[in-house]
Amino acid sequence: MGNEIVHQLTSRGNFELRIDMVFNGSSYYARYNNFNVDSEENQYELTLNTFSGNVYDEFGIHNHMKFSTPDRDNDIDDRLFCSQMFQAGWWYMNCHYANLNGHFDSPTPLKGVTWTELTTGNYSLSSVEMKIRKKN
Repeated sequence: MGNEIVHQLTSRGNFELRIDMVFNGSSYYARYNNFNVDSEENQYELTLNTFSGNVYDEFGIHNHMKFSTPDRDNDIDDRLFCSQMFQAGWWYMNCHYANLNGHFDSPTPLKGVTWTELTTGNYSLSSVEMKIRKKN
């Protein structure tokens, strides 16, 4: 599902995000009580808040970041072009603590599907699902 579809969905009410991850046979989750992706005009800016879960909040640092792609650098570090370096679109800040758009089983550190607390950046998560749900 692309950012435009997620934007269209989240612009129609209040949504929560749940991220389910598996690493080394163990299950982990992160939940954000409020989740929104802004419009293309605003470069799909990410809004997250009210975290809960059984992992450290590695994704929260990306809050209010605009989406970067290999041809559009929106991270805050003028010295780096994170989406080119990691070959993936994402809400990079000064690169990432969580990158769920990385390449599974990448042999290159930090280019995999990472949640730094779990993967230390050197390995990929076994699986990951990002799920959104409208709040009542």
